Amino acid sequence: MKTNTKMKTRILLLCLLGSAFLSQVNAEAEKEAPPLSERLPAKIQKIQQELPAWVQNAGNKEKAAALMQKLKENLDAKNFEQAEKTADSILETIGASAPTAARVEVSAPAAAQDITEEVRDKLAHNLGSSFLLFRTKVLGELKVTQEQKEKLNQYLRKLLPDAMEVLQRSKGEREKYNQKTHEERAAVLKEILNDGQRTRLHQMELQKDLLFGPAWNRQELQITDAQQKQFRAPTQETQQKTMALMGEIQKGANPEAIRPKAFQLRLDLEAQLEALLTDAQKKQWKEMLGQPVAPGVLYGGL
Repeated sequence: MKTNTKMKTRILLLCLLGSAFLSQVNAEAEKEAPPLSERLPAKIQKIQQELPAWVQNAGNKEKAAALMQKLKENLDAKNFEQAEKTADSILETIGASAPTAARVEVSAPAAAQDITEEVRDKLAHNLGSSFLLFRTKVLGELKVTQEQKEKLNQYLRKLLPDAMEVLQRSKGEREKYNQKTHEERAAVLKEILNDGQRTRLHQMELQKDLLFGPAWNRQELQITDAQQKQFRAPTQETQQKTMALMGEIQKGANPEAIRPKAFQLRLDLEAQLEALLTDAQKKQWKEMLGQPVAPGVLYGGL
C-alpha cells in the first residue's frame, strides 16, 4: 500500500510539477517582481522534497492530488501570484516551512526528464488503449521522430492529472474515460502522427484489446448481437480463471510466474471468440490486426 502511494506521489510530482515546470517558472516569473521569481521556484522545490514522505506517512493522497492539481492550473495560466498562494497552502498542509528564496536551476537533461515507463504501463493497463500510444516500445514500433515524441509527451502531461484521478474510480468509469479520451485525441494525433502511423497504432490497439476489448474500437467488424451473446460464456469463464490467478498472487505466489499464465488465458479466449466469427469476419479481423508485434511491445513485463 505504501509503495503504491509513493508511486502515485512520484507521478504527481515528476509529471505535473517536475523539472520542466520549474524551467517554465524560472523563465516566466522573471516578468514578475524579482522576489516572486525567487520565491516560487524555491517553494516548488521544497514541495517536491517534502510531499512524498508526507503522503506516505499521512496517507492523504486525495488532498495532495487536489492541491497539486490546483497548483498546476495556476502555473498553466501563468498566474504566479496565485500559484505562490497555493504553494504556501501545500507547505502549510504538510507542515513544511517556506524555504529561503533562491533561484532553482534546472539543467537541460533534468528539464527533459521523461515520464517513467512504470507510469506509462500503469496507464495503458488500467485505462485502456487510449494510453497504449505512450509506451516507449509502441513509440519505437511507430518510428516516431524526436519532435513527434516531444509533442506526444507534452500531450500525455496534459492528460495526466485527470488520468491519475480516474485510476481511483470503478472499472466502468475507467472504460468510459478510455472511450472519451480515444475520441478526443483523434484531432490531436492527426496533427502529430502521419496516416501510416495512425493506422499502425490502431492495429496495435486491436492486438492488445483483441475481440473481448471495447466494441467501439472495432465497430467496422460488425459483431452481431447474437455473436455478442455467444461471447459471454467463454469471456466469463476466462474472467473467473484470471481472478483465481490473482488470488494466488494475494496468497503469496510470484507475480512473474503468474503473468504468463494470465497472458495465455487471453490468447485462449481470443481463439475461442475468433471461432465464432463468420469466414468474412475472420478475414477482415486479420486485416484489421495487421502485422503482429511482440507481446512485450503491448504489455509491460512480457
